[in-house]
Amino acid sequence: MFSSFILLSIRHLESLLPVFQQYYVARDTDTSPPIPEADDPDQNVSLPVLISSIFEFLGLATRSTRLKPVFIDNDEVHLERCVRSAPLWAQITEDDVSGFNLIVELCDN
Repeated sequence: MFSSFILLSIRHLESLLPVFQQYYVARDTDTSPPIPEADDPDQNVSLPVLISSIFEFLGLATRSTRLKPVFIDNDEVHLERCVRSAPLWAQITEDDVSGFNLIVELCDN
């Protein structure tokens, strides 16, 4: 059961990456990322929150001795797919740059 979650998580990382790059990394000022409405107003359903949860799950799964064989099997090396996608998701976004500029301005004062 968990092996299916692992493989689906990796596929989600790979399939959602172009959307992340379009809306968060190389974002135009004209387009903003779509934010679906949540049933609970306190829930944040943005793409970065989803991806963070996926990486958290995969991080825990890689530390599990029972699940390690799922990452490295005979047909495909799933661990390599995770490792290759991590730096692509760690790119600096426009929001990160804005936050950094604010910190620099506060430190200069």
